[in-house]
Amino acid sequence: MKKVPKGKLFIISAVLLLLLQACMIPENFTAKILIREDGSYHFTYDGDLASVFALAAIKEGTFTAENEADMKDDEENLLKEPGFQSVEYKGNGRYRVSVEKAGQPGEEYHFISRDLQIISILQEAGNTLLIKTWEPGKQDIDQIRMLGADMKGVLEVRVPRGKAVIENSSKQKPEKNKTHMIYSWQISMESPSAKIRLK
Repeated sequence: MKKVPKGKLFIISAVLLLLLQACMIPENFTAKILIREDGSYHFTYDGDLASVFALAAIKEGTFTAENEADMKDDEENLLKEPGFQSVEYKGNGRYRVSVEKAGQPGEEYHFISRDLQIISILQEAGNTLLIKTWEPGKQDIDQIRMLGADMKGVLEVRVPRGKAVIENSSKQKPEKNKTHMIYSWQISMESPSAKIRLK
């Protein structure tokens, strides 16, 4: 955002200490990652992003018409992030976004950005691929709840059936089709993180 909403900032200060790496919160989303045999991938995200700064100011009662206009103006800034196809400001500190990113073998990707790593696709030693989400602690989750946000969505990772999965945090049994194993996570405040490592 261009400007932090004006106000007493006591809520914002607390939130920044705990949510420094997540000043956008994903809400009501579906994220999908298709892994190909050669290690390339296709990532999509359809859902909302809620601004921590705006939610804190709304909570304080200090969110102004000027702040709302700044949020609208920041649609263009979000569109500059890799893969962002469309951004619509919905009001009350929330954007509706659509993201599509094609990655080459060995190429790392961070959604929303390298600074805000909500979902990351990482290349590790030994030709190993790691996909993980931000892992908030209990205090982070309490702060998110205090702001009235609801981190909820679905992450789906499709892995070629020939690739070995060496770590998988999903509690759901994977589905399968002719070419891929399909791993899913129901992301929520109660189960906010996901991880899968494959080779």
